[in-house]
Amino acid sequence: MVASLGPLELLVRLTTHPLSNVYVARDTSQGGRIVVVKVLHPGISGSDALRFAEEARLLCRLDHPNLVCVTGHGQIAGVSAMEMEFVLGFNLETTLATAINVRRPLPVEIILRIVSSACRGLHCAHELKDEKGRPTNLVHRDVTSANVLVAFNGESKLTDFGLASSNDRGWVTEVHSLPSRKSFRALAPEQLISSSVDRRADVFAVGVMLWECLVGHTLFDGVTLRDLHRAVTVDPIVRPSRAAPGVPAGVDALVMRALERDAANRQQTAAELADEIDDLLRKSRRTVDASDVAVTLAQAFGERIPRLALALRATMAGRSNESELAQLCGGTVVPPGELDPPELLTPPVMFYDDEAEATIRSPLPPARAPAVYDDPPTMFAGAIGPAPPPRAEKKGWSQTMVRSLSADDLNEIIGTAKGRTR
Repeated sequence: MVASLGPLELLVRLTTHPLSNVYVARDTSQGGRIVVVKVLHPGISGSDALRFAEEARLLCRLDHPNLVCVTGHGQIAGVSAMEMEFVLGFNLETTLATAINVRRPLPVEIILRIVSSACRGLHCAHELKDEKGRPTNLVHRDVTSANVLVAFNGESKLTDFGLASSNDRGWVTEVHSLPSRKSFRALAPEQLISSSVDRRADVFAVGVMLWECLVGHTLFDGVTLRDLHRAVTVDPIVRPSRAAPGVPAGVDALVMRALERDAANRQQTAAELADEIDDLLRKSRRTVDASDVAVTLAQAFGERIPRLALALRATMAGRSNESELAQLCGGTVVPPGELDPPELLTPPVMFYDDEAEATIRSPLPPARAPAVYDDPPTMFAGAIGPAPPPRAEKKGWSQTMVRSLSADDLNEIIGTAKGRTR
């Protein structure tokens, strides 16, 4: 028996966080479309629940091909959830490790292209404005290779704004609440001494990520947090070309500038860093686009790509093999009744508008009449192909309308992947 949340069949648990889990799910109300759902743990309320809701509401306004699209948010069967597009691929951390394991390490120009694209999405997030057109001063605060997804079509997308800060409704996560040493290693020096940071802290984090992707090991490390603090703020930083002989010296300048401890000396925006990367690729006559990245991924992942596409096609048709899908996705099978949700609302998905803000803020929302839509929102965004312009927002729900991953898309991926791995 498959665990369910309203119309969603929870198939694979991808990650577990202190406040939420992330699942691959099948939406039975939308033709079996595959979605990714971030679910707040049952029983979480108060400021944590409020933060989760405000995170989703803010991110629903982000629209960029290099950002994972949040396609909906609200409550499903009484449980707070955030729905995101399913990106057919893996994060950069897994991609690098897989390439090394098959002795096909990612070329420097491929790494630079992936990071440049992620910077474009990051700049879009930094430029986000609130409903009144005021800058939100959004800062991601956790830009790592684990949070950059690389789709098999060669596109890269930044995800997971769970640790982000913004002046919109005072949304902020303090340093002491960061969940892992990996997140701590992505902090800029100014983040360790002040809770007031700007987008340049994310530029530093991109520099750390780029250094580690090029060199192949962590930049800042230590036995204790005090050691890590000293490594981030004081210890000398070795140039990438000296730490890894295969890294061209021309890469050093842009990486070391991003790693400047004085924020005023870094690239001032993520777009500026992306421009420097693109200029370096042009000057080195190494023109790289998404198709080049896709070929490299096909060589690294091999038959895993068509196997995953076939498993997804079967899942969309209601013939899923959860164990196989979990293995291919790098997650775990969801046990039945994991969420044990309360009685299902009708309709099962509740989206809140601005007038319902008090409902979101309440740990126990009062009963309200379910909304009925003549044109229900699309619940899934595929990673394959361009998305049409977003539909106009309807009162009562926040939803980005983008194309779904179809069986034809999966057939194309299967054929293309097999051709590239021959």
